[in-house]
Amino acid sequence: MKLKTRVILLLLAAVTIILITAQCTSSATPTSAPIPPANTQPATTGLDGKTLLQDRCTGCHTLQRAVSGSGNAAHWKSVVDNMIKNGAQLNTDEETALVNYLAQTYP
Repeated sequence: MKLKTRVILLLLAAVTIILITAQCTSSATPTSAPIPPANTQPATTGLDGKTLLQDRCTGCHTLQRAVSGSGNAAHWKSVVDNMIKNGAQLNTDEETALVNYLAQTYP
């Protein structure tokens, strides 16, 4: 491959990485305004894990990326805790509802 082609490909890759990184970090930055509570379901849990997943996780990830893994509740709790450390906005009850939903839906 010619040097000029390699340089162009390298520059395109660098720009792509910068754009993806900038979008994710700007979306993951916590805002000062509180996030409204997720829709509730009338059943026993009170919080809808699917809605939480769609509302809180897709700011930085596509839905497909967010659910590309699988695991038990301990695995999903670890994943969700890591996302909270990186800026995901979930209170304790929402975290529990989301972990339960992920563990049941993506075991």
